[in-house]
Amino acid sequence: MKLILALCALVAFAECIRVPLIKGKTARQRLQEKGLWEEYRMKYPYNPLVKFQQTGTEPMTNDADVGGISVQNQIFGLSKTEAPFMAIMKADGILGLAYKSLSSDGATPIFDNMMSQNLVSQDLFSVYLSNGQQGSEVLFGEIDTSYYTGSISWIPLSSESYYQITMDSVSINGQTIACSGGCQAIVDTGTSYIVGPSSEISNINSLLGATVDQYGIYSYGCNVGFSGSGDSLWILGDVFIRNYYTIFNRQTNSVGLAQLA
Repeated sequence: MKLILALCALVAFAECIRVPLIKGKTARQRLQEKGLWEEYRMKYPYNPLVKFQQTGTEPMTNDADVGGISVQNQIFGLSKTEAPFMAIMKADGILGLAYKSLSSDGATPIFDNMMSQNLVSQDLFSVYLSNGQQGSEVLFGEIDTSYYTGSISWIPLSSESYYQITMDSVSINGQTIACSGGCQAIVDTGTSYIVGPSSEISNINSLLGATVDQYGIYSYGCNVGFSGSGDSLWILGDVFIRNYYTIFNRQTNSVGLAQLA
């Protein structure tokens, strides 16, 4: 979910835990270095019909280190095949931070383990996405007040699966142009754009002066981040989140948005 969130950070202790991401060795490389790769292949035989998790085998667990936070017995999935777009990504995988209800076979996500193992001072994490060359940041267990100005607007979740909220409407210059009467939306760092129903996105693109070619591709005199889908659910991705300091609060089951400083 993908545009990678570049996480740049510093201190990692107690109440304030900032997490940098670096490209390390893959799980396969580590197993090969320890001479365990062939043993793993025998224990978890390849099944092309099952990409991420095999039925009938014990869960794979390991202690995970996230910016100095040591999470014990974290279940993880290892895929022997990958989509072409993932082959060129700098990241080796995806770190899911949504609710347990979305995880495969009820596996406990890493942030849930951080909370249950008392590794964070508050049951929330906050995200700052940079507009420029400076690094972005995710902060586990704390809110960094230097990133925003004014107060935080807290929006209750309408579903505890994704970070799903209810939107009142989508408007331009005070005129409602989509989501009339309300609609559901997901606040998602793993999605690059703002995604919505194709008919409503087409309306927005037309109002913004886009031209469409014979293949249905919209073009502008500048970069915009709207993408259509066949689903009624909206996704507020990175082009939206980049304009706000965003807090995902698991204690109150809400999303907080604040104007950037």
